[in-house]
Amino acid sequence: MDKIDIYNNSEEVLLKKEEKIYLKFLILYIIFLVTTTYIVLYKFDKKNNYIGYLKDNYIYLNLKQDDLETFTNNNVYYADKRLKYELINLNYKEGMYELVIKSSNNIKDRIVSFYTLRENTNLYSEIIKKIWKGFK
Repeated sequence: MDKIDIYNNSEEVLLKKEEKIYLKFLILYIIFLVTTTYIVLYKFDKKNNYIGYLKDNYIYLNLKQDDLETFTNNNVYYADKRLKYELINLNYKEGMYELVIKSSNNIKDRIVSFYTLRENTNLYSEIIKKIWKGFK
């Protein structure tokens, strides 16, 4: 096979294909950096959802003990508005707490969906919590 002088032969220089490995590596590295930055820096509010039912202008809920603590800290929202309520009755039945509340908000639905805001967190800390929870 003849050696081709690529320095003096312009046709060979134009037709030679260079590997794009550096470009591929750079694109993957930039995607990795953007994804990692998003996971670490993006913060969101963690919400817990609850469902209750309306009967005789009282709202009945069944909650676990952990949920009861977060529900009674008065950060309860209904239809994106803070729920103003008064605790009427609290019963313990079979590992669940039955909560009866009266709300000053105008609620017309028979089935009522609430949510509580817990803490402002990011994806990185949530992933780490899930991993450590799996080790226990």
